[in-house]
Amino acid sequence: MEGCYAVMHMASPIPNTMAKEIPEDEIVIPAMEGTVRVLKAASETPSVKKVIVTSSFAAIFGEDIFDQ
Repeated sequence: MEGCYAVMHMASPIPNTMAKEIPEDEIVIPAMEGTVRVLKAASETPSVKKVIVTSSFAAIFGEDIFDQ
């Protein structure tokens, strides 16, 4: 990130499945750990002044996305 002014962390991928039960360790934990790693690296890089974090459209639908 050295020399970068801004960092964009895009939404984490979600599996292409119609399963109702997706284990937390396959979705939530990797997404959280990835976001924390990006934020930590950005905070340790003096040139980074802005961090943009986006979310997945699935975040607004929750479990309803699997009912379609």
